[in-house]
Amino acid sequence: MTSFNYHFRPSVRKGRNKGSIFLRVIHQRRAFSLSMRLYVYAEEWEECSGSVIVPHSSSKRYPALRSVQDSLDSTVMQLERIISLLSRQGVYTVEDIRSELLKHSGSEMLSDFIDSVTAAIGGKQPRTARAYRSTYNSLMGFTGGKDVTLSGIDSRLVESYERYLEDKGLHKNTISFYMRNLRAVYNRAVKSNLIGQRRENPFSNVYTGITSTGKKALDAGQIKSLALLDPSIIDRGHTPREGLPSSLRDCLAMFLFCFLAQGMSFVDMVYLRKDSIAKGTLRYRRKKTGQYIEVAVCREMQSIIRYFAPRTKGSDYLFPVIDGTGKPDRLQYESALRLQNLRLKKLGILAGNIGAITTHAARHSWATIAKNELVDVSVISEALGHKSEKTTRIYLGSFKRKLLDKANERIRRAIKKAV
Repeated sequence: MTSFNYHFRPSVRKGRNKGSIFLRVIHQRRAFSLSMRLYVYAEEWEECSGSVIVPHSSSKRYPALRSVQDSLDSTVMQLERIISLLSRQGVYTVEDIRSELLKHSGSEMLSDFIDSVTAAIGGKQPRTARAYRSTYNSLMGFTGGKDVTLSGIDSRLVESYERYLEDKGLHKNTISFYMRNLRAVYNRAVKSNLIGQRRENPFSNVYTGITSTGKKALDAGQIKSLALLDPSIIDRGHTPREGLPSSLRDCLAMFLFCFLAQGMSFVDMVYLRKDSIAKGTLRYRRKKTGQYIEVAVCREMQSIIRYFAPRTKGSDYLFPVIDGTGKPDRLQYESALRLQNLRLKKLGILAGNIGAITTHAARHSWATIAKNELVDVSVISEALGHKSEKTTRIYLGSFKRKLLDKANERIRRAIKKAV
């Protein structure tokens, strides 16, 4: 069964401004929205019937409003014919309806396509959906809020958009982020046959790579300086240091845990469950690669786990980040990641102006210190945490686990002397 209705989207601008009309089609519990590119004032629209309130023919607004309603009626007739035709052909999807409708109504607007794509992938790929939405909002800043058609995404638009982002002083990787997402949306439109594949790629002359940012690795002395901010976190024999806010103590504890757990990624730490630990060994799969990893739980890691234990009673997780509030787990993680990075900057200042620290520093620092401790490069890999890590872990084999544990023990001793 297919249902469809017109709806009104009020203007977000202040004052009396026209809103837009869009069509909403639902088929087999899947839906899409299509902007009609028709505009009326709020008082000229009746939401219950999904139609324009056409005034008396003597009104100045009569010709315009009559024309709008006629366009809406025409689209309905067209849509009914499409559904009837598809029904006779057999099984069809909501994408089939949208594709056929667009063939008759002209080029689809980028906003409509973004709405359709994000609705389809939002449940399984929320970060990708938000990235597409963020890119669209950025592009609207460039166009001054004027929507563009999918067919309007050409080299001239893309290159002008890149210059606009450069003029704003954005980092090269940030510009690449927007370009890669816009390219992904464009490719989806081509694949859906909404626009034809151009002879020349619109993105061939813009930067879509990733520039190395020279991620900061802390040396053993700097890790010591951080640990000294509150030695009680990794050694319960100490009295908690006064003056350090609880939020920064939490941040420090999580950072040190990631470091001690062989440079564990923050996302993997957040999702650790209590049943991940058995017989003194922490076992988990990396979110990024799916690689299975084992880490010996040292005394300092146990201390950090006990530090958070009062706040994780009744929870399956080791750390108090994901709770039972009903908020999506991924959003809770992303919020925690932002806070962690903000607080790490403050800790860097308190520890003697170490400089900007991020969650990745725990991972990068462990690998760097391990290398400085003369641990074999084949054991730790200079590309720890990136694509080659999976290959490296497979190459290591189970017998290399002892080498990793020994390396971790040497690194622990490097900071233990300070506490």
